[in-house]
Amino acid sequence: MVAGGSLPGAGGPVEPAPGTGSVETYRFTQQSEEAEWIAREIHRLHLEQSYPYAAIAVFVRSKRRFLPELSRALERRGIPHDQPDSRLVDHPAVRTLFDCALAATSTGKARDAAVRRILLGRLFELSLGRMRELEQHHISLPWADVIRTGVPDGRPLARLIEDPAWATEVPAIDGLWEVWTELPQMIPVAKEPGRMGERAALTSLAQVLGRLADRDPAMSLDGYRRMATEEDFEATPLLSYRSPNEDRLTLTTLHQSKGLQFDFVFIADAVEGTFPDLRPRESLLGSRHLNASLPEDTPGYLRFRLQEEMRLAYTAMSRARRRVVWTCTSRGFDEGRGMPSRFIASVAGADTVEEALGRPTADNTPVTPLEGEAWLRTIAGDPAEASARRAAAMSLLIDGSTWGMRPWRRFAGTAPRGPDTGLVGERLIMSPSRAEAYLTCPRRFAFERLLHVGGDPSTYALLGLVIHEVLERVERAAMERGDRHATLDEALAYLSTRWESEQFGGAPWADSWKRRAAFILERLYTQWPGSGDPVLIERDLTLEVDGIQWRGRVDRVERRDAGLTVVDYKTSATPSSIGDAAASIQLGFYAMATEDTLGEVVAGGEMWFPANKQQKKVPVRSLDINRMGEIRELMRLASVGVRSEEWMPLPSKACDRCSIRLVCPEWPEGQEAFAR
Repeated sequence: MVAGGSLPGAGGPVEPAPGTGSVETYRFTQQSEEAEWIAREIHRLHLEQSYPYAAIAVFVRSKRRFLPELSRALERRGIPHDQPDSRLVDHPAVRTLFDCALAATSTGKARDAAVRRILLGRLFELSLGRMRELEQHHISLPWADVIRTGVPDGRPLARLIEDPAWATEVPAIDGLWEVWTELPQMIPVAKEPGRMGERAALTSLAQVLGRLADRDPAMSLDGYRRMATEEDFEATPLLSYRSPNEDRLTLTTLHQSKGLQFDFVFIADAVEGTFPDLRPRESLLGSRHLNASLPEDTPGYLRFRLQEEMRLAYTAMSRARRRVVWTCTSRGFDEGRGMPSRFIASVAGADTVEEALGRPTADNTPVTPLEGEAWLRTIAGDPAEASARRAAAMSLLIDGSTWGMRPWRRFAGTAPRGPDTGLVGERLIMSPSRAEAYLTCPRRFAFERLLHVGGDPSTYALLGLVIHEVLERVERAAMERGDRHATLDEALAYLSTRWESEQFGGAPWADSWKRRAAFILERLYTQWPGSGDPVLIERDLTLEVDGIQWRGRVDRVERRDAGLTVVDYKTSATPSSIGDAAASIQLGFYAMATEDTLGEVVAGGEMWFPANKQQKKVPVRSLDINRMGEIRELMRLASVGVRSEEWMPLPSKACDRCSIRLVCPEWPEGQEAFAR
C-alpha cells in the first residue's frame, strides 16, 4: 500500500510497504454526517463493485463514542454487521434497567437523560412531541410527579424514581426483581414472541447477578451499573448463534484488528483525545513504576504512550489490501475532543492536519431505493430538464415498486407550483427579531418566518406573551398615576384575571406554568432593576435604515440621571452573554428609533432576565452605545441578505432544536431532498 507519507514509530519512521493501494483522509462537520457517509460508501462498494461485506472493516479507538451512530446508519441501509451492544451490559433491555437505576439515584442532567431514554424507549414508546411537553412540565415539577400525572401506567415508575432503596440498599439481583415485578410495561417483554432477544438478555443478566450475590451480596444494582460502564468490563456473551460463513461487515476496535485482513479499512472517529488516547492510566499503587522497561518520568511515559498509539495506527492500516480511509469530525464533541487526530497529517504525507483534510468528492448516484426515488422525483419536477428525461423519470416512478420504491400513490402531496416571484415581495419591512433570526440561520428564517413552516408557538413563547401583557397593563397604569413602577400585588392580580388554563394544557400542567409566571413577576418586582421614571411603555417604533423600513416594539423607556435608557423584558431563564447584549440588534434598534421618535439622546439599553434562578439578583445585560456603528452594519447585512433572498444554512448548536432540519442539506436526513 502506498500512503502519502510515513507514520513514525518507536524507533524512527516506518515506511509503508510498496503496493497499489491508497490512503484517504476526510473531515466531516458532525458525527451523524461521518457515519452516514461511511455507511453509504460501504453500500456503494458492495452494490457497484460487488465486494462482499466481509472484505470491509471499520475500526475505531472507542466503541462507546462512534459505533452506535454508525450502527444506526448501517441498519437503515440493511447492511449486516455485529452490533456495538454485543456485550450483555450494552444490550438495550439491560441499558433500560440501568437507566431506571440511574433515574432513581442521580440528579440534574444525568437523571433527565435517563428518564428521556426510558420514556422514549420500548417500555413506554412516547412520541417526541409528548416527551417535549413532559420536559416543559419538569421545569417546575419533579420527574416523579410529571410521570405519575402525565404518563399512562406511569405510577410504578414514579415510585421507583422516588425511592431509590431498591437500587442502592439491596443486592443487585433483588433490584432487578423489583423492576421486573413493579413495572407493568415488563409484561409484554415476558409474553410477546417478538421480544425474545430482550428476554434472553434479562435472563442472562439475572444469572450473572445471581452469581454476583453469592460472591458479593453488598453489591447493589446501581453499584453494578457503575462498574459496568467501564469499556473493558466483561467478555462478549454468546446470546445467539451465527454461521461463521455469513457475509457481514466487521466493526471492531483498533486493538482487535491485529491478525485480520480486509480489502477496505475505514479508521473512523480519528479525533484528538480519542486517537491518540493519552489520558493518564496510572493506578493508585503506581504499578507502572515497577516495570523497568517503562520510563519513570512523566514526559518520557507520555512519549511511550504516543508511540504505542502510533503502533496501533500502523497495525490498523496494514490490515487493508487496497484502500484505507481515515475519517474525523471537526466539531460536535464534548470533553474537549473536537480536533482531528495529529496522525492524519502523517498518513496523508502533509505538513499540517488542515492541509491533509478535505471533504469526499460528492457522488449523488443513488444507491438505495429511497435515494433513487428522491433522485427521480427531483428530475421529474425540474422544468429545466429535457421533456424526455422527465417523462422517463415519471415512468420509472410509476413502476417503482418493482425496484423496491414506494408505490407512487403513497407519495406526499405537493402544492401546485406558484409563480417564481420570490419570498420577500416588493416591499421589504424588517424588524430586530427578523434580523437576528436571519443572521442566526438564513435557511431557517426563510422556512419559519416567510413560509410559516415549523408548527405552533412553544409553551415558553405563550408564557412570554402573557408576562408581557401583564407588564404592559400594570406598568401603563403606574405611569399614568405618576409611579415609577407597579406593585407585585397588582401584577399577580391581573395575572389571575388574564390566565387561561387551556392555553397551557389544562390542569395540572397549567398550574405549574402559572406558578412559573408568578415566580417571574415576584423576582422582577422584589428586585426591580430600573432606577428611573417611565417615559414609554410598550410603544411601537419605526425607523428607516439605508432605505429599508424597520419596525419594532420597545417594552420600556426610562429617564435616568445619565439620560434615556431602553429596556427589554426577557422571560428566558438563561441570560444572554455580555458580548451578545453589547452588540444586540434589538437594543440598538430601540435606541436609534427612540432617539428618532423623542428627539432625545439615548444613553443606554438593558435586557432584564427575571426568570433566572441561579443568580441572587435579576441579571441585567447592557448595550454598548459605542458599538452602534457595528449594530447598524449588522442591520444592513441582514436587510441586504433578505432582499437578495440568500437562504444558505448556517449549522450551529441550535440545529438540535430546528424544525426544518429534515429539509436542510447540511444534515444527512435533509440531503435526500436535494439528491440528483
